[in-house]
Amino acid sequence: MPAKIKVKQPGKFRLEDHLLLARFIANKLGISKLSEIKDFRDVPEEFDAEGRSHMFHAILIRPGNTIPEDKLKEYDENIRRHFENWKKRRKRKFTLKYFQYLALLFTEIFFDNYFNNPTRFLEEINNWILQKAKELGSGITYDDVFGNINKIAYWMATGSGKTMIMNINYWQFLHYNKGPHKINYENIILITPSDEMTNQHLEELKASGIPAIQFQGDTAGYFTYEDRNTVKVLSIHKLKLPEDKKGEGVTIDVSSLGTKNLVFVDEGHKGQTTVDMKWKRTRDWLVKDGGFTFEYSATFGQAITSPKQASFREYSQAILYDYSYKYFYGDGYGKDFRILNVSTKKFATTDVTTIQLANLMAFYEQLLLYEKLEDTIKEYNIEKPLWIFVGSKVNEATSDVLKVVKFLNWFLTENENIVKSLMKKILDGNTGILDPEKRDVFAPRYPERNFPYLRGEKIPVEEIYDGILNKIFHTSGKATIKKLHLINLKKTEGEIGLKAGTSEKYFGIINIGNRSAFIKLVEEKAKEIPIENDVTEQSLFNQINEPNTTLNMLIGAKKFLEGWNSWRVSS
Repeated sequence: MPAKIKVKQPGKFRLEDHLLLARFIANKLGISKLSEIKDFRDVPEEFDAEGRSHMFHAILIRPGNTIPEDKLKEYDENIRRHFENWKKRRKRKFTLKYFQYLALLFTEIFFDNYFNNPTRFLEEINNWILQKAKELGSGITYDDVFGNINKIAYWMATGSGKTMIMNINYWQFLHYNKGPHKINYENIILITPSDEMTNQHLEELKASGIPAIQFQGDTAGYFTYEDRNTVKVLSIHKLKLPEDKKGEGVTIDVSSLGTKNLVFVDEGHKGQTTVDMKWKRTRDWLVKDGGFTFEYSATFGQAITSPKQASFREYSQAILYDYSYKYFYGDGYGKDFRILNVSTKKFATTDVTTIQLANLMAFYEQLLLYEKLEDTIKEYNIEKPLWIFVGSKVNEATSDVLKVVKFLNWFLTENENIVKSLMKKILDGNTGILDPEKRDVFAPRYPERNFPYLRGEKIPVEEIYDGILNKIFHTSGKATIKKLHLINLKKTEGEIGLKAGTSEKYFGIINIGNRSAFIKLVEEKAKEIPIENDVTEQSLFNQINEPNTTLNMLIGAKKFLEGWNSWRVSS
């Protein structure tokens, strides 16, 4: 029976302290701690006149780097070629961020060693671990080391480019998969967490020029043709183990796909809990006889929280690269939350309405700035802002989604003088909602963080009110009917369109799991809001990113936690 890793942990367990493979590869580049990747933050992103990346030059002269110059040039050329291939069909201008370059460089180093001499590579890793045993892992000691590597994982924050890395990994694998240690895989399979993500990945693969098809469940053959390098994309829910009697809807027995596949797994953290362990067994079946797996997730650290978990040893060895949220945020990306600390423990209904109205005004301010600075903003790949609400409760009596819907109807139907009066109180910082220092939460500050443009330009509330109706809701203050209308889009899955009054344009969309239950809740709790059916309208959700879309608002729930690509910045 093989020995197990013994853990003597003096403080709180953190997966990031135990990433053996990632630290081993980083050490080759003179990076002694993974946090040192930030040393490359200010390296220019472009390539020089000779076609070398500036990252190449920065790494070459880094103290402790052990990669020979010729080999580093080879890696750099491969990365450039793959990246140029990835972006050549795309309309936007892209450059490789330093953290993306490093993710690809770590992969180059790994595969070069893995396919040229895997035995020597494993020995090198194990010797390094034993030499570093006291230093590694904040008190962890190792009496069991790597026995095999047939999986690498990328722990990267949402928004850091995991999908691009995945697409380029496809080419990297094909480039190195040759020689006596070549893997003669049966299929290339991309497993997604949902059908929505399947469609998204198909679009990305197409844009990258990578052949891909969606699982169809054909009785004559599960895929429409048998090109071995075509990526077969399907949701994990479509797969079932041989012992399963049935799956969900159209399913495929994993045994029919073979056990020696190249598998890409989106949201790789799924399967680490007891509830999800069956998903992991399904994925592992596909590679159990010499296949290879790539996994990608933003939340490995949240899924693996103890060294006692069965997956701890596996992922301490499999995670090749760590650019998790703390690094992402430290580089100035991600979500910057603003929390309004108030002195009362319980909000009055009017206070909730005030805060919702302030949020609407902040979104309108973003729209105005976007229109004013559109040409400049587009250079940064930022599109028209989208007002997004993600609720944790959908169909309960205290539904977050219902609260938003009722607020929208309030704004559209309330006496405009009352709405304008409340807007003025917000802009004046006189709402009566106080922070612990007894100061109004919307009081003007220096530097101004509350409505800097609306206040700075002294835009009157009358203009703001009319502008919101026109630019966001596609109606006007002169319209006799402005009531919110919910449109049940029967041809779609989980979508409800939003219109104001008699306007023909949709201004928003609700996209949730149990649509019928939510509609029933509206009928019971908000009878004043009319609900209509539409049996012809196609998906509005798929139109959000279109250039001339009328959609300004998206209301969703937990289904968006699995990832969704959009360049439209949320307020």
